[in-house]
Amino acid sequence: MAVNGDVEHEFAPQKKKPPSEDEKRKKKIVPGSLMKALVRPGGGDSGPSDGDQVIYHCTIRTLDGVVVESTRSDYGGRGTPIRHVLGKSKMLLGLLEGIPTMLKGEVAMFKMKPQLHYGEDNCPVSAPDRFPKDDELHFEIELIEFFKAKVVSDDLGVVKKVIREGQGWESPREPYEVKAWISAKTVTGKLIISHTEGEPYSFTFGKSEVPKGLEMGIGTMVREEKAVIFVTSQYLTQSPLMPVVEDYDEVQFEVELVHFIQVRDMLGDGRLIKRRIRDGKGDFPMDCPLHDSLLRVHYKGTVLNERNRVFYDTRVDNDGQPLEFCSGEGLVPEGFEMAVRLMLPGEIALVTSPPDYAYGKFTRPANVPEGAHIQWEIELLGYEMPKDWTGLDFKSIMDEAEKIRNTGNRLFKEGKCELAKTKYEQVLREFNHVNPQDDEEGKVFANTRNLLHLNVAACLLKLGDCRKSIETCNKVLEANPAHVKGLYRRGMAYMVSGDFEEARADFKMMIKVDKSTESDATAALSKLKQKEQGVEMESEYDEPLTPAGRLFLQPDTQQIVHCAIGLKNPIQLEIVKQEINNSSLVEHPRFRSLLVHDRNGIEHWRPIQIDLNSHLIIIDQPLPQGDAGLNQYLSDLSIQSNGLSMDKPLWEIHVLMSHNCLVFRIHHSLGDGISLMSMLIASCRNLNNPHQLPNLHLPSSTNPSKPVGRGGGINLWKLVVTMCFCVLFAVEFVLRCFWIRDRKTAITGGAGVELWPRKMATASFLLQDMKTVKNAVRDATINDVLFAIISSGISRYLDSRSSNGLRDGLQLTGLAMVNLRKQPGLQDLSDLMKSNSGARWGNKFGMILLPVYYHRSNNSNPLEYLKRAKAMIDRKKQSFEALFSYKIGDIVMSTLGPKFASYLNYRILCHTSFTISNVVGPQEEIMMGGNPVTFLRANNSALPHALILNMVSYAGRADMQVQVAKDIIPDPDFLAKCFEDALLEMKEQVSVKI
Repeated sequence: MAVNGDVEHEFAPQKKKPPSEDEKRKKKIVPGSLMKALVRPGGGDSGPSDGDQVIYHCTIRTLDGVVVESTRSDYGGRGTPIRHVLGKSKMLLGLLEGIPTMLKGEVAMFKMKPQLHYGEDNCPVSAPDRFPKDDELHFEIELIEFFKAKVVSDDLGVVKKVIREGQGWESPREPYEVKAWISAKTVTGKLIISHTEGEPYSFTFGKSEVPKGLEMGIGTMVREEKAVIFVTSQYLTQSPLMPVVEDYDEVQFEVELVHFIQVRDMLGDGRLIKRRIRDGKGDFPMDCPLHDSLLRVHYKGTVLNERNRVFYDTRVDNDGQPLEFCSGEGLVPEGFEMAVRLMLPGEIALVTSPPDYAYGKFTRPANVPEGAHIQWEIELLGYEMPKDWTGLDFKSIMDEAEKIRNTGNRLFKEGKCELAKTKYEQVLREFNHVNPQDDEEGKVFANTRNLLHLNVAACLLKLGDCRKSIETCNKVLEANPAHVKGLYRRGMAYMVSGDFEEARADFKMMIKVDKSTESDATAALSKLKQKEQGVEMESEYDEPLTPAGRLFLQPDTQQIVHCAIGLKNPIQLEIVKQEINNSSLVEHPRFRSLLVHDRNGIEHWRPIQIDLNSHLIIIDQPLPQGDAGLNQYLSDLSIQSNGLSMDKPLWEIHVLMSHNCLVFRIHHSLGDGISLMSMLIASCRNLNNPHQLPNLHLPSSTNPSKPVGRGGGINLWKLVVTMCFCVLFAVEFVLRCFWIRDRKTAITGGAGVELWPRKMATASFLLQDMKTVKNAVRDATINDVLFAIISSGISRYLDSRSSNGLRDGLQLTGLAMVNLRKQPGLQDLSDLMKSNSGARWGNKFGMILLPVYYHRSNNSNPLEYLKRAKAMIDRKKQSFEALFSYKIGDIVMSTLGPKFASYLNYRILCHTSFTISNVVGPQEEIMMGGNPVTFLRANNSALPHALILNMVSYAGRADMQVQVAKDIIPDPDFLAKCFEDALLEMKEQVSVKI
């Protein structure tokens, strides 16, 4: 039976939607506790409802008329009306029930018993000092206005009212250039600023050129939309638009979004920028020439560092004729082609390119100096898609195929192997739809297809992918085992990969099949013998990789761990080098071993002498300051999954001079996060005792891979429960691999997303706050609190992005990485290196499927997230799930091989929504080379997930790196704040309970 991947467990019984917190509170209202008297009638046919913003004045009196509190200036208030969003704001119970009964402009008097205002048990609104909360009171309410509101910020500090709908779907984002009519006034109507005449106000999104709250609101608008954006004081930041921010409680911005210019950061690091200066025709990106096409463009090239000197203009230097070129053939600089592929017909764009994407790797015009930064003004006149082969006769198809293959051959000779491979594969895809009509056509077709496969194999061998090169040759040899070129190509791939016996067999078979190839085969055998002799001398000390280590070398699951260590003082390079040379890092077998392949193609570690300078990458040019600059650097590294050179041990250290930061970049095949972090910390010392290593031992806690319970042992009932949970996990694991997937939301990734540009933000938590929340629920743990933060934070974010389209209780599934060593947190390096130690070095972790549930922010007590997280984690502990996943992975790797194991892991990643890992770091402050460490942060290479969370604790604080695919989640800083606010709200709820 097929399972619909977009349906979350349809076989589960549908549960009735649980009542919201407001609905539960309303059930406490008893007859006579809330009375309403109409003072002045309002207008209209209906009152406000959930999701509406209500603006009202409130005056509270005792029953004998004494004013207790008022928003009106006549009674000592500030004159600022109250603004709430029904269903989202924390409100007094009497107002929550009473205001929806009113009409616009109405004035009503509500008589409330104490339990309907501040005297309510667990009232979510704190009473003012000396407020008579135990008295029956009159609340006079004037409902000034209400309207449907778009909640922009979770705390209701930014709310939008749409006055006029706009056009299209695209909203401005960083670093778009925006033009808008903007005016601002206080809640009393006093005009603060006005840009409504002359030219619209222009600013660059993301550059703090308008107040933060206003920018957040504009980020939800589309072209020609008109809206009022309500911004409270905490979002009124200084900016060129408002250089002076007075003591305003709230400012109302009226905005009409006139236009914005699409600006795309093509590489994610600010070096290659495409700025649209005239819109094209069609829909982006569907009508862009994304596929290889014949393109017609006019362009003007200028040298930026020479006062924008024009070095070429097609309208002047090409007799007014446009440039015509085929994309995908390396005929223009890489940055030029990347930009044109994202243009619409008729569009004009300004593209600024660094040398390496302009003429650094491309034939440089004589009048362009070496290392020049270039700007192209490009107009895409039009494009023609590749010829459709449908309806062509066989000869015409083969002629078209030969043209494309010849183009691939040219690219291969020029050393552009990736582009050449793409051309060959393009023809092979088209060949899937070609059906020869007779034996002669069949022979021509088969010969051409074999040549294309062998061309692809040659490209793969040049690119260093021997395994895929061999697999591609096999496609030819399975059909024709005596294909000489196929034998030669496969033999060369076997030789490079270390499969010497297979290589020898192929070369000997060449001579047997065709005597004319004897000279080529003999030369290959001689080369093979030399290579064997060299390997035999070295292989004596080789050590095979673990199954998990081999998994992390597969293309789809290749992973690199990044650990950023912030230092208090400027970095002294010589001290850093001395400290690393004297550390256990360079003596560790994994860190001084080269990755090699044996005769069977199996990966091994081979000890070598290392050169520290070849592993140090000094970044001395200035980067953007603060966390934003560091996170951008780390996010750029995260998409370079093949960025470590295989001709040296698989690690390197990036020294960021401007940030006083060391970034250790280490391949995951060397070890897991616990192993690698323990190695790095072993190079540090206790800040208060420079001669003492950091204390890594923590109080013992329950291992998440083992069942827990209140009894002293595992009785029969517990055994049955554990077996049931194990079976359920096994079933869910299989379903997740092949059929079941999370429903698509605003944070969903998928296949290929690991290649998309990334952004990163840091969410910071105080461990004391997490402990305070943990203590509010019996037997809860810090991990329970972490998962509650994730669930609440994701719910907050989805509220902002797509709350109307999601049902309450929707399940989103994450993958949590769990340490399986007996002791939690970091380990003593000596223990890790003992072969019989339970804390053994390597990749010793399992994974659990972590379901979190979307709940609208206003619908539940924040501590409910913790209770649900604890219940879920307790079930996971009983299931052996982490240990089970580790053992199953080990078995699959050993029996079916790393390729199939990688396939299963990749499928699970594509079918879930996010990844989370948590490493417990040192609890006291440490230093490296006498320089105090200010923070420890970690992240890993990009995955098919659009959201990856990596948390490391250090000295009373926990930093969680929030890594996102920026085209899916464009605002990681806001998402990080959602996580931070989730913990603070839980802590606040604990304080209320106390």
